[in-house]
Amino acid sequence: MAGKVVERHYFGEITHLIVEIPGLEKPLSVTETNDFGADDIPVGTSIRLAYDPEALVAMAD
Repeated sequence: MAGKVVERHYFGEITHLIVEIPGLEKPLSVTETNDFGADDIPVGTSIRLAYDPEALVAMAD
């Protein structure tokens, strides 16, 4: 999925991103360990997201 980072919150070992995805009603909330460079992604960056369907955790509002 392609999207744009609209918020970024650094928490030491993890970074929490809010990503707007065209066609989705609400933005996605993504938490990533900083092992993969999420701490270096600035707001406004266009990114592509991929995930392991077996590791996905969906949460209600």
